[in-house]
Amino acid sequence: MLMIKEILVLSLIYYWFIAVCSAEVIKTKPCKKGRDLDAKSEVHEISIKPCPTGGSCELYRSTNATITVKFTPSAVSSISTACNVKSKLTWVSKIEMNFGTISSNACDYMMCPMQPNVENVFNATFFVSKMWPIGTYPLKLRIQEKGGSRKVFLCQLFKLKLRDQPADNVMY
Repeated sequence: MLMIKEILVLSLIYYWFIAVCSAEVIKTKPCKKGRDLDAKSEVHEISIKPCPTGGSCELYRSTNATITVKFTPSAVSSISTACNVKSKLTWVSKIEMNFGTISSNACDYMMCPMQPNVENVFNATFFVSKMWPIGTYPLKLRIQEKGGSRKVFLCQLFKLKLRDQPADNVMY
């Protein structure tokens, strides 16, 4: 009986390790236009799961992906402490288009109310639609107040490459 428990514990540790390692910390850069320029947070890291280790982040169309952002807000107003914070993931082109299916309520994905100088983690799962053509997309993630001065806490740019899933067991 003890051996079965040991095997079960080791199996759980193995699967947890595989799940943690399948997310890749991606290269990002801060937004550089308008009020996005004055974001009120320090971004520690952004990772996307499932991304292969090494190289650029590639996602398969018609699947779910999870973006995780570790950040520390430096200034939080009374509006943002009342859970009045929105999130948006967009494709940056001549116009910004929503990318993925994340809720505009950032508090669905992170601890609210936010506290100044306390690390927070934004963790959102989104669907990568087959509607998006295969290719590389410049994306923007923004977290900001819904009202008041609409203070921007986080605005980061990064790239994702979309492709189709490989065909398994194709018979000719």
